[in-house]
Amino acid sequence: MELAARGIKVITGVRATEVMADRVKLDDGRMIRTENVVWTAGIRPNTKLEDLDLPLTERDGVIVDERLRVPGRPGVWAIGDSAAIPQGDGKLAPPQAQAAVQEGRAAARNVLAAIDGREDRLEEFEYRPLGLLVELGSRFAVNEVMGVRFSGFTAALFWRAVYLSKLESPQNRARVAADWILGLLFRPAATEIRDLV
Repeated sequence: MELAARGIKVITGVRATEVMADRVKLDDGRMIRTENVVWTAGIRPNTKLEDLDLPLTERDGVIVDERLRVPGRPGVWAIGDSAAIPQGDGKLAPPQAQAAVQEGRAAARNVLAAIDGREDRLEEFEYRPLGLLVELGSRFAVNEVMGVRFSGFTAALFWRAVYLSKLESPQNRARVAADWILGLLFRPAATEIRDLV
């Protein structure tokens, strides 16, 4: 099922400039009538980085080389949302959890190689996307995994299975799974109310 069939329209290339009681104004002058506004923030590096004596980009965080090292700062490395990590295509590694996990593993190997005095063993970081999972309510998701796209209830179950597999604590897994099962049996939370006509 496509997003349009669910009444969802995605607008790109514009920004919200004002939120009013019954509408949102976009920077191109259009108005979107609404009763509810849900706002999400983009990912930005922690502002505390400005207190450190590190080279920063204007928007993407600490400047690092392909091996995750901060140039001119021996023994200093940066990863995750706080680092501007160059990729071979001229872009930066995305500030996503799956990228951060890959960066963490590469940084650990590189730090150990540096400690051992094996600078020749430092590896360049190359982000390898595993896929995208987007849950849109408790019974619908849109996923792309290894080039395969799928959506609907099966995609929502897949999203939840992946989410559970990433939780470290068995107690957290049990609590989250129990909450989801109860959510399937009882009315949805207020955050999931939608037009059922």
